[in-house]
Amino acid sequence: DLLEVKTALELYRSDKGVYPDATQFPTTCGKGVNFTDGATIYMKDVPCDPKDPTTNTAYTYTPVAGSANSQYDLKACLENARDQDPNIDSSDTTCAAPLKTFVISNP
Repeated sequence: DLLEVKTALELYRSDKGVYPDATQFPTTCGKGVNFTDGATIYMKDVPCDPKDPTTNTAYTYTPVAGSANSQYDLKACLENARDQDPNIDSSDTTCAAPLKTFVISNP
């Protein structure tokens, strides 16, 4: 799912020259929730963070401050408290304990 979201963000950047503002990326997800600029649909049915599919919580998209939308962080919650992936940000509080925050940064 994260790769699909990343691909949609790259398509947006290819068209616009920058990544979207935080307000342009959906904060909800699921069937019928699309990532669009009003004219172009970059992703249909934006996937939910599987940490709890009943909450319809989207992955957290944040443009990097001061980057003029040329960089972003995409965050997901990992359910495995023992996961040691190098992309885990243990100082990030996006996910409630004991979940860990997995971060994809681009570029």
